Amino acid sequence: MSNKLMIISTLLLFGCSQPSEEKTHNQTKSEPQIQTDTIATENQVEELELAKLKDSTFINGKHVVIFIPDTVRFNSYLEKGEEWIYEVDSDFGFGISDALDSLEQEKFFKDVKTTSTENRYVIINGNYNQDVIIDRDTINYGLLLTAPNHEYQIDDNIYGMSYYYDLIKAYFQE
Repeated sequence: MSNKLMIISTLLLFGCSQPSEEKTHNQTKSEPQIQTDTIATENQVEELELAKLKDSTFINGKHVVIFIPDTVRFNSYLEKGEEWIYEVDSDFGFGISDALDSLEQEKFFKDVKTTSTENRYVIINGNYNQDVIIDRDTINYGLLLTAPNHEYQIDDNIYGMSYYYDLIKAYFQE
């Protein structure tokens, strides 16, 4: 784990520095501008990787991740006059909360961690011995279920407590 932390810190340190003007624009005005897709692509990849690190939730092991919209997305619905978002937020919140409260009594659920996130990316460390990056950009509310050496499962339905209880129980009792 300390190696990953060191790599992330190094990426953040070197990723934040800007290249000098000389290195990025070393052509004279008389020379034609040459497109260098490779350099642009590398820069875009670096920027995307840094954005992912800043807007990511990292998980491992048995986990229930609860997706909720960030404040900006939630408020954008309100600005459009779509006040139904309050009802969806309430229904989802009560349903998942009641399900998790009930599951805490189950023996199989003792070693399952729960996390809620507004972040766009969820990075599952070590699923089938590799990291998996999930982009949940189009999911406002939902669940991510994950366990070592199991396919992860995403559910973005809005139902009541019994639906979430059955869904989570079935996944972790496999």
